Amino acid sequence: MAGYDQRHVIACACRSDCAHSFRFANRFGDLLDARLVTVLLPAGADEAFLLKPGPNVIRAQPAAAAVFPFSFAPRMLVALYGEALAQTTDQAHSLPLPTVLSDAQVMLNGSPLGLLYVSSTQINVLLPDNMTPGLVKLTVQNSSGMSNVNLMLEAAQPAIFTRDQSGTGAAAAINARNGLPVTHDNPLRPNDYMELFLTGLGNTTRRQGLDFANQVPTLTIGGADCPVN
Repeated sequence: MAGYDQRHVIACACRSDCAHSFRFANRFGDLLDARLVTVLLPAGADEAFLLKPGPNVIRAQPAAAAVFPFSFAPRMLVALYGEALAQTTDQAHSLPLPTVLSDAQVMLNGSPLGLLYVSSTQINVLLPDNMTPGLVKLTVQNSSGMSNVNLMLEAAQPAIFTRDQSGTGAAAAINARNGLPVTHDNPLRPNDYMELFLTGLGNTTRRQGLDFANQVPTLTIGGADCPVN
């Protein structure tokens, strides 16, 4: 269902700056969209503006961490934040990932993408493999309308998942010596192997049932180079 715009004009006759609140409602088929909007106007001013019900994408960033600048890469997990993105909260429970959760769908240049999680304020989506670097358009669509956001795609843009899921702090890693998370009480020792969880390694090639990054990443810990297998 395509989104729609409704133009409103309000005028202020007050002698000082003031806030005006009004309720906007519109019915589209069986859906009723109603919301209260507050607008601050200077004294004696009038202003025209647009209201658009439906999803509103405010920002996009790698789901693992806030990597600056906000660039993206093939096979990256991306978090979209905004308003009215989905009617209900839902998440994927199997592979391949579903392309619709709740009433939400994310399109890349017109093709549906796999979804991991949706709510009214966040959608986690997986970018596809074998993409060419450059500017791409993501479209979030649900039963109330649609919203577009542009992403700058790089060949690779590694982003490491963190232990507390905040995007900062200690990395989410497994100590291969005992299969437990790397923590203060379970540190890495010289010559230990670890498993590191990240996204944004770029296009992959499938070999022996696994997807290998075409660009082998380099890794340093405390400034020391570490081999990557």
